[in-house]
Amino acid sequence: MNVNPNSVDALWSVRRMELKSKSAFCGGFYHETDMAVLGGTDLVPDPHFNRISVLHPEKLDGELLAECSDRMVKGVPTFLDVPHPVSDALRELLTTSGYHPTGESRSSMLLTDSVAIPGAAKELDIRLVEPETLDVFLELFLRGFQTPEHLVPLATALFHDLVPQNLHPGNSRLYLGIFRGEPACTLYLFFERGEGGINMVSTKESLRGKGLATAMMLRTMEDARKLGLHLLGLEARWNGAPERLYKKLGFTTICRHEVFTNVSDLKYGL
Repeated sequence: MNVNPNSVDALWSVRRMELKSKSAFCGGFYHETDMAVLGGTDLVPDPHFNRISVLHPEKLDGELLAECSDRMVKGVPTFLDVPHPVSDALRELLTTSGYHPTGESRSSMLLTDSVAIPGAAKELDIRLVEPETLDVFLELFLRGFQTPEHLVPLATALFHDLVPQNLHPGNSRLYLGIFRGEPACTLYLFFERGEGGINMVSTKESLRGKGLATAMMLRTMEDARKLGLHLLGLEARWNGAPERLYKKLGFTTICRHEVFTNVSDLKYGL
């Protein structure tokens, strides 16, 4: 895909698709300022769906930070990310404004060079999610991202109602991978105006290490090409196994983001 990975526009597009994809999935809001993108919802009190992503930290001051914070849902845990490295002055501003460092980093990644990997998990049957398989997708992705087991039924029921209201063939694809008759992996592709974002790449724990995520990614990358997307991005844990996999598939890390939160001792996790 012909996009300059070093351009500011590329980073904005990747962050935009990351937050928009989450907002669309849960029926939330999305907003842009001249230095940040924001997304959130009062329906899902999970900070992974309530996010402030700062793109121009040099523009951030107390007034602008307060403006961003005021747009978020009151009382809902929120994650805020800032490009690495974060200056001492900005760290102090975030601390005095109630944001705590999680000690974690995330990577914004952009597809720059598609790579063919022949024979990737040939036994994997990749299907588009239908209404009757939506709950299977939801339960698999929720467990894959370590949702506490007692919350899985509640979260599944919540998303079961929200997802069909906002996602449709004109803006998204939900993929379900079946391995030897068993639901095994998930992936969510959101797209808009020629730009796409990949999310919710999850594999059942007992089936990891079999190349299933690779097969799902390759299928999605091919579908993105057929859809005419000129940009495809995603977010991954910085310096983690998923980031290394995505690099092998042709993605380039274009920015490392440090993660903060308005709830002390909260971690971003996977």
